[in-house]
Amino acid sequence: MTDTQAPSPAGPAGPPPTVGLPDVPEGYVAEDYVDGPSSPGLLNTTLEYEYTIGNSYKLMFNGDFGVSFQMMNDNSEARGPLPYRAREIRPNMYLVHWLIKEFSIHVALVIDLEMATISVAAVMPPGQWEFFDTAKDVRVTKTA
Repeated sequence: MTDTQAPSPAGPAGPPPTVGLPDVPEGYVAEDYVDGPSSPGLLNTTLEYEYTIGNSYKLMFNGDFGVSFQMMNDNSEARGPLPYRAREIRPNMYLVHWLIKEFSIHVALVIDLEMATISVAAVMPPGQWEFFDTAKDVRVTKTA
């Protein structure tokens, strides 16, 4: 550094590496993007489970990468199907994600069919509360 250069705000070593991330202009909003296709292993699968807080759900993954969900505690109608992404992390373990943009809902699940468990991290309205929980003894039904 010369006498006329100001010190870097990132410190003497410079900014951290971007690991190939592009520079994004301020205010830019990108379209949703996930590299590659979704894993098909959950197609035509229904999961029934209860989280530790007591909420029970039924998830139905159809053959068109749509997921419907039904909260079993209140006998509500099933909602969906919503488009989702699924990635097989290892055999019978999937990272699943979906958004409901108009309600600011973001859901990410790790579904382990072998261990019959689901872990969830979600942001839910009203008030944008965060949901982080697990379910054990997941009942799995596969059709066609």
